[in-house]
Amino acid sequence: MKHITALTLTTLLAATGLAQTAAAPAASPVSYDLTAGYDSEYYYRGLWFSNQNAWYNIGASKKLSDKTTASALAYYTSSNDVRSQYQELDLGASVSYDAGFATLTAGYTYFFFFNGYLGNKNGRPEPEFLP
Repeated sequence: MKHITALTLTTLLAATGLAQTAAAPAASPVSYDLTAGYDSEYYYRGLWFSNQNAWYNIGASKKLSDKTTASALAYYTSSNDVRSQYQELDLGASVSYDAGFATLTAGYTYFFFFNGYLGNKNGRPEPEFLP
């Protein structure tokens, strides 16, 4: 995938307040990641979707224990090319476990295509694009 990352912003925030007792264990912080960029051509698994896409991605992760981490993401892309009219929203969540010899991850991603997965009118090309 060809793309230029326009902005990357990573912020680490505490999940709890600043005041904690000495006996209580420190809460694990939540890590946030915000990224924006541009794709001159948007291909996914070898299939062309659109041209001139702006995209935005936000992710969050939290360590639940020494070996377990929960993560969530939201990704949005939209074509600036008037011929393709393509928009996509991906929402996902996962849980990872570090087993020592490997990291095991279970997750789910929901893909929503605003104009159908091929753009224009629920995946049907406009007449001028037909051969």
